[in-house]
Amino acid sequence: MGPDLPRAQTVIRAKSIKKVVVHNAPPPVDWTGTSNLPARNPRFTGRVDLLAELDRLDGPVVLRGLGGVGKSQLALEHAHGGEFTVRWWVRAANESTLTADLVALADALGFDITHERVVARLLVELGKRDDWLLVLDNAEDPELLTRFPSTGRVVITTRNRGISGVTVDVPEMTHGEAVAFLDEAPDAAELAEVLGHLPLALAQARAYVDVHGCSIRRYLDLYAEASAELLKIGPKPVGYPHTVATTWLLHFRALSKAAVGVLELTAFLAPDSIPLGLLLHVLPKEEVARESVIGELVATSLLARADDHHVRVHRLVQEVTRSRLTAKERAKRLSHTVRFLGGLLPDAPAMPENWPLMAAIGPHAQAAALHVKTTSRDAKLAGLLLSGVGMHLRSRGEPAAAVELFERAMSLHDGRSRTERLARAGTWMEIGAAQAALRDPPAMVKALNQAMTLLDRTLGPAHPLLVEPLTQMSMMLIVHDQHELAMPRLRSALMIKLAQRGEQDVELAMIMHNLAMCAGRAKQHSESLTFHHMAIGIIEKLLGPEHSQLVSLLPNYAADAIDAGQPELARSLLLRALPVLREKLGPEHEHTRRAERLLAELGQT
Repeated sequence: MGPDLPRAQTVIRAKSIKKVVVHNAPPPVDWTGTSNLPARNPRFTGRVDLLAELDRLDGPVVLRGLGGVGKSQLALEHAHGGEFTVRWWVRAANESTLTADLVALADALGFDITHERVVARLLVELGKRDDWLLVLDNAEDPELLTRFPSTGRVVITTRNRGISGVTVDVPEMTHGEAVAFLDEAPDAAELAEVLGHLPLALAQARAYVDVHGCSIRRYLDLYAEASAELLKIGPKPVGYPHTVATTWLLHFRALSKAAVGVLELTAFLAPDSIPLGLLLHVLPKEEVARESVIGELVATSLLARADDHHVRVHRLVQEVTRSRLTAKERAKRLSHTVRFLGGLLPDAPAMPENWPLMAAIGPHAQAAALHVKTTSRDAKLAGLLLSGVGMHLRSRGEPAAAVELFERAMSLHDGRSRTERLARAGTWMEIGAAQAALRDPPAMVKALNQAMTLLDRTLGPAHPLLVEPLTQMSMMLIVHDQHELAMPRLRSALMIKLAQRGEQDVELAMIMHNLAMCAGRAKQHSESLTFHHMAIGIIEKLLGPEHSQLVSLLPNYAADAIDAGQPELARSLLLRALPVLREKLGPEHEHTRRAERLLAELGQT
């Protein structure tokens, strides 16, 4: 396992990292002492030749080898050496953690982390200096090295042999190093041989011996017994010798019931950065007792601390934990996990106020749901979890990842019942929104048509539940210049809404706003301005004159006023909107920047 890492406390939306152009002049800031490196491992042993090779090599280096072979510990020991102003550890297993840790570095260096292109800016600034070191841990992307400037030091750890570059293959420990790691204790040579000189297995064995106060001989006896059991139940973890899996499995014999419960829960979650809050319902209520259970697992390296509030579990520990469960036990634990996460899922996972919660639970909801079979009684709830995570990813600017989750969610809704058909229609709507973000109008229209077909078949042509999806569809179509497709949907929504004879609400206002947009595109200026005026009046009455939803619509109103030959109306709308947009959404938000551009066109700054 790699070293424990602090979790970035704020996850900020950042666009895809691109290769940057390197300039010469360094930025006028003092970066001295910027580091998030874990403490140097006091038990790091040997690897002298590998460390010397790392010191000799220039440029980016790829450490590759078997999982558990000690790549991360080697990178950590190397990172603590040398003269670097900045030393930063980056979890590079996926785009989300990679981006989050680079944003955390930008924050530590004093960058404005609210800027949506903060990562690109960070890489530009790194390209101006050569006194920094980044460790990209557990990387999977073969193109990862092309994204970073070559001026500083980049060290990548990976199991993926497809990642090219100056590579250092990390082997198992030598026999002498393994025995030294075990402090030359009696029977250390035999244990080193049995464990295949694998650093992770040796570290677990030493932790077990230290914590439980037993001898290496007793450990070897337990190992022999557990090895026979593992060979009986299988399967052997893919790509790893059975010695590692056996080492993990034998710990269950000494674990408390509470500790086993924690492992069985984490087996169905994402392995990295598991909030302790997700484990509370299987932990003792007393804080000291809870800490004792977590400490019991950390002591044997079955869990690792990311920080005081998060733990990490190795993927193979999860695999071994799942393999020891019977089919009935596995289904029960997975069902419990999915239902618990379903209870945490907010009603609107795409809303910014729910981003922190979704960042915390989203990866775990996704991991749990992906274990659920389509025939399971929890399939519907798993589909809702995947849709929720997809909506969050789409709102954070990851539409391609969102589409994959939506498609998986679709397979979990069989479409037999009315509720299931509505769920499938909602998922098609979300796929349409994601395709819109991917700037693929044909795919967007296809998805929206699929949603509309299901809704019509399930609800009929004039059901009140059609109003919201019709309005949402129209907004997507308008943004992508499909106003001729949006107009009939909007008129249907308006007819249904007016037939309800209810009070004016925001939903009615949004229908009118979208009708105004369509009329403006069709050069029906009088109708456009009338609908804009009515929509703004309703929202102002309901939410107030400075609500973010209201002022976000004013630039559209102003643009149509300009097209209608009413520049003074447009100017007054923009001057009203801009101060609130700057305060509530920020100067870099698309609504703010559009209002500024329109005002500049009118000759006013």
